[in-house]
This record gives sequence, C-alpha cells and structure tokens, in this order.
Amino acid sequence: ILPLIYRPLVLLQFDSAVARSFGLSYRKQFSLALLLSCALSASAVGAVGPIVFVGLMVPHLARSLAGRNFPLVLPLTVVLGAVIVTLADLIGRLVGHAEEVPIGVVTAIVGVPVLLALLRKAP
Repeated sequence: ILPLIYRPLVLLQFDSAVARSFGLSYRKQFSLALLLSCALSASAVGAVGPIVFVGLMVPHLARSLAGRNFPLVLPLTVVLGAVIVTLADLIGRLVGHAEEVPIGVVTAIVGVPVLLALLRKAP
C-alpha cells in the first residue's frame, strides 16, 4: 500500500499551499494517509500485540537519522523497528532470569521517557 501513495506522502511533508501547487488534493490525500496509517497500525497491533512504544519511537529515530531524505526514512524505520524489537526481546530474556519479562514491558520502560520527551517538545 505504501509504495502506491509514495508521491502524495512526499508532498504531504510540505505546507498545504506548496503541495497544492504540485497538483495534490491536500485534504483528500491527508485523509487517505491518515486512514491507511490507522489501518496499518491497527493490523500490526492485532498481529503482534501491544508493543505500542516501538511504533512511537522508531519513526522519530529514523527521521532524526535520515533527516529530510524521505526515501531513506521508510526503509530505515523498518530496519530500526526490527532491531529495537529484537533488542527488547533479548533484554526481557536476560533480565528475567527464571521467567521472561514481556516485551511490552521492556519497550514501555524505554518508550515512556521518549513519549514524555516528545510531548515536551510539541508546541
């Protein structure tokens, strides 16, 4: 789905006037991108469980590493997401000696400070 809406996603990064000057129906494409992101997020949570904070941390981390190079952000997000989930699982197995600490707990311990930092940074 995402490769099909690649161009509108790139144009949505700009101001609405700039995006419209490129021929983008801003409100329609924004609504479509929002709907698709909600559907993809819901299906991911339904498939793997509530590892919510990975979805919060990884895109911001990828954006900070890639800058405004949008073609690099999506692949970097995929790789970083896999790495963070794997590391959280490894930490959960190492910390809980006899029993495994759930991966959602490990990602929440790291994700809550990230969430607070993002909320503090928001205007």
